[in-house]
Amino acid sequence: MKKKFGQHFLTDEVIINKIIESANINFDDILIEIGPGNGALTNKLFSLVKKLILIEYDEKYYNIIKNHYVNTFVEIYHDDARNFDFSKVTNYKKSYSVIGNLPYYASNPIIRNILRSKNKPKKMTFMIQKEVAEQICAREGNFTFLSAYINLFSRAKKLFDVRPDSFNPPPKVVSSVIEIVPLEQNIMANIEIDNFIEFLTFGFKSPRKQIHNSLSDGLFLQLDYSKKIIEKAEIETTRRPSTLTMFEWEKLYESWKNFDSPKNTPGSIRRK
Repeated sequence: MKKKFGQHFLTDEVIINKIIESANINFDDILIEIGPGNGALTNKLFSLVKKLILIEYDEKYYNIIKNHYVNTFVEIYHDDARNFDFSKVTNYKKSYSVIGNLPYYASNPIIRNILRSKNKPKKMTFMIQKEVAEQICAREGNFTFLSAYINLFSRAKKLFDVRPDSFNPPPKVVSSVIEIVPLEQNIMANIEIDNFIEFLTFGFKSPRKQIHNSLSDGLFLQLDYSKKIIEKAEIETTRRPSTLTMFEWEKLYESWKNFDSPKNTPGSIRRK
């Protein structure tokens, strides 16, 4: 195993079967597995679908998998799922699902990449670090930047936890299996989504501070201007970023975008 890829191979047959059952796979599905590694999931998935696509970043395990499934219907890509074009491999329009035991260091960018694909999957079933899973699945009132971002494009829920002794070698943390179901369109369909996401990063710059301080830090705004923007959105300036709903974030974004601040005010140049 190459430590640089952060690989911990799932060996618990009970958990393997539970993940597959949770994915609710149909034979006619196009199924993409990210990080097949030594094939613990792959060997069972092979007989469950008529089209299986594997994405493996580690050259060693890519070659093992490629040789094992030679002359089969399985498509195998030696690629990085953080940058992979999921729409292209599914012909931009066909329905598909994604499954995988994601490396801890790459789970966040992989999920974000899939959610921004032109052709999104109908469902994703992933095993990731429990701490990250809880952030992804957090509800309004307990948001982080990550959960707010995920909530823009999908609905996520945690299914169950997986103990370290289910892996070889055992990781130092507990894992969780989550389900992510993308929305047909993002919930901010009437605004420029990339600008809004950038604004969210500003708003969560200092998440433990009150929102007027966090926004001031993120936008490099004078504190008085930050408070005026928040008050214009009819939000209490003493609240923390995690407590705002997506509707309130949208109001705050519109308030900032339309706020008439002096041209030389730090942060005003960041508005699109």
